[in-house]
Amino acid sequence: MALAADRMLMPLAVTIAISFFLWDSVSLGIFDPRPLTRPRMLCYCVAMSTTTEPTISDLLAALRTVKDRKDAVNETLKQLNEWEQKHEIAILAAMEQQGLTKHGDKVSSESGTFVRQTKWRAKYAPEKWPDIMAWCVDNGRTDLIQRRTADSRVMELVDKGLPLPDGIEPESYTDCLFRRS
Repeated sequence: MALAADRMLMPLAVTIAISFFLWDSVSLGIFDPRPLTRPRMLCYCVAMSTTTEPTISDLLAALRTVKDRKDAVNETLKQLNEWEQKHEIAILAAMEQQGLTKHGDKVSSESGTFVRQTKWRAKYAPEKWPDIMAWCVDNGRTDLIQRRTADSRVMELVDKGLPLPDGIEPESYTDCLFRRS
């Protein structure tokens, strides 16, 4: 039985079902390189034995379980991403050996079609950053630059008691830290 997060704290006997969509050939903690087939549902339940609100201990146990499962899923995803990248590199190399080196060249089989694409992205010389910023401002093209600050660098200035430029100020927010025991 899956509960919405806002209903989890209601006074009743609570069972939290944590659902993960997994593939047949991938189970948490074990990577299996067989081809992926149909999706299946894995439910992992944490029973909280209380007839009133869950205790802090119950909630911490549930959070621990969620984090452990999330770590396992992330590890599996990391392994799948590595396999995906290796296969893409191998297919591109095989295509090059066959003389298929242009944008739009493709290879197909009963498994699917792989299309070679040439994409473009912005690249800049870090030593030219001040010139780039000045050009963007002078030409009214500040939309070319992402507007964000480096929190760690700003907090370094604050920690050292150094002044910040106008428009930047430290801001507090609530976060949480959970250590597994």
